[in-house]
Amino acid sequence: MAPALLADGIVEVGKSYPLETFKAVCGLGTAALREARKNGLPVRRVGLRSYILGKDWLDYLETHGKPV
Repeated sequence: MAPALLADGIVEVGKSYPLETFKAVCGLGTAALREARKNGLPVRRVGLRSYILGKDWLDYLETHGKPV
């Protein structure tokens, strides 16, 4: 599990996040992340580890996020 200090909701463009860390930072559960992946959020794999790029997440939010 990611340290509590990472769970601030801030995703930076130039960083990559291991899947579990990304979920903790964004506060997403497994089902929400699965849905985002189905809707086009790219997940990159190196060996057995999966990563999400900060840039990909911010692009995804721009196209799929709803302004409130």
